[in-house]
Amino acid sequence: MTKARLEESAKQMEWIKRGVTYVIELSVLAFLTWEEVETRCCGRKDIEIDDLKAISEYNYASEDHPMIKMFWAMFEKLTQE
Repeated sequence: MTKARLEESAKQMEWIKRGVTYVIELSVLAFLTWEEVETRCCGRKDIEIDDLKAISEYNYASEDHPMIKMFWAMFEKLTQE
């Protein structure tokens, strides 16, 4: 029974391992802190608004549209928290 309980999540752990190795080579993990692994997997926590604006695409309006301008004005008032 103990063996079955210890191995019941083996398949799920293998899937997680595959996902992690898609982003980071496993041999590198030994040299990284958990914070560095988080950054490599999720990206930086702080949102750079200018970077986000630079990659934004607008399907139905241009960046000069009043609604788009209103969105960015509201977004710039938000804090990182």
